[in-house]
Amino acid sequence: MGARFIGIDLAWSAKNRTGLAVVGEDGRLLDSATVRTDEEIETWVRAQGDVVLVAAVDAPLIVPNQTGQRPGENEVQRAFGAYGAGPYPANRSRPWFDPPRGETLARLLGWSMDPAQHGAAGETVCIEVYPHPAMVALFELPTVLPYKSGRGRTPEGRRDTFTTLVRHMESIEPLRLTENERWRHLRAAVEGATRHMHLEAIEDEIDAVLCAHLAWVWHVQPDALQVYGSYEQGYVVAPPPPSHAAGPRRPRTAAAPSAVLEVAPGGDLMQNAAAAIEAASLPDVRSVTVELAVAPGLGPRLEVLVTEVLTGMRDALVPREVAEVRARFDARVDGVRVTIAPRRGTRPPSLDT
Repeated sequence: MGARFIGIDLAWSAKNRTGLAVVGEDGRLLDSATVRTDEEIETWVRAQGDVVLVAAVDAPLIVPNQTGQRPGENEVQRAFGAYGAGPYPANRSRPWFDPPRGETLARLLGWSMDPAQHGAAGETVCIEVYPHPAMVALFELPTVLPYKSGRGRTPEGRRDTFTTLVRHMESIEPLRLTENERWRHLRAAVEGATRHMHLEAIEDEIDAVLCAHLAWVWHVQPDALQVYGSYEQGYVVAPPPPSHAAGPRRPRTAAAPSAVLEVAPGGDLMQNAAAAIEAASLPDVRSVTVELAVAPGLGPRLEVLVTEVLTGMRDALVPREVAEVRARFDARVDGVRVTIAPRRGTRPPSLDT
């Protein structure tokens, strides 16, 4: 078995998807997958044998700073910010970076995180990478491709952008993607996507393929990449600052006007709410906020209110019988914020019906 180079698009939490990919010593894609837990990642990595020389991880590895940005992130921002490829700041004030999952994984697998190393037999090095700057440099993009989910982005628009990304990826000759069966499956999934969830199911794996290519380049052509930052203060490995011109910033999508529904208190609240919605003119893309003014003395019943609201949201968005999709819905929620506001002036309307 020849040398192997691994790419990991690592989710910050085990509840979200992590993409994995491996290329051979000639740079060809051998396999890719999507998993969630550290145990699944470890099992997949160890199945590649003891010939892994470099692992490139899209996630923070070394985060010593308690607040702010790491110096390496500032350097990447200066080099690629004009192209919209600035990094997300990592610091230990964020619980998911204390410690970073990438550091935990590297230590579990016995990998060095020193970017002075480029991989050797028995001495696997794990480097932190960031796909967006790599895409800007490799494909000479005037700005990042907006293939991730975001405000105002439609499934159709994202599918078209993913198709562009796939075409760019297939131009990387060493990967020989069109010959790989798993890649053909990913391409077909892009072409057939009609909902955001279809694209979210594969985006991490596609990112991991690019990470695996960067791992290979770090070993065979290290001068094509550089270290932004330092081993001591945290770093990102990415191509040198691009020389091609940056494109104009994409204008922000204007927010659709909000529709505020006043549901009459008293009587059957559910019926009143349904009537208000039926009579309203609603925007196509909706962010829904429901605010309840509750009677005093809710006290220990608050947790019942919150959990029942979440259950109702889930059941409304995902058919009750589709258990797997419901689990995915749960996994996509990173947090729930409950704001308990004091009463304003008058006593709120009673919720008794």
